[in-house]
Amino acid sequence: MSSINPEDVFAAVRAIPVGAVITYGDLAERVGLTRNHARAVGNVLGSRPDNDAWMTTPAENHDIPWWRVVKADGTLLADQDDDSRRWVEWAKSVLVSEGVAFTADGRVASLATAHRRPSGSGTRTSQAKPHREPEPCWRHETIQYSCRDCAPSH
Repeated sequence: MSSINPEDVFAAVRAIPVGAVITYGDLAERVGLTRNHARAVGNVLGSRPDNDAWMTTPAENHDIPWWRVVKADGTLLADQDDDSRRWVEWAKSVLVSEGVAFTADGRVASLATAHRRPSGSGTRTSQAKPHREPEPCWRHETIQYSCRDCAPSH
């Protein structure tokens, strides 16, 4: 398993320019991990040194601009309780002041319309079997795809 250096994550977040956002998956790739490590870098970012100062410290005084990292669908956080809602409102107001546009449903506009797909060879495609017409089972004289006794591989 890859080890995540918190300082690498914090440095990558510091490098995000004002008015831009990236996803947790993008952040994982910036620190040399795969997009599958999105949750892990999110946990690192959530344990940053100034984690509790977001409401009492102006955005320009934060060392790590954590609000510039969002979920892949462009949302900031699920509105689960009052603290979460205040956090989302604060982060959204900072992003808007930095020039980030939002959709009517509260998602970052550039990500809401991007139709993002996983990068690399990990892209999943449907593995569904092609359609075939049902045939009468030679043993049971009913229309079936196959049965345990009659499957062509037996």
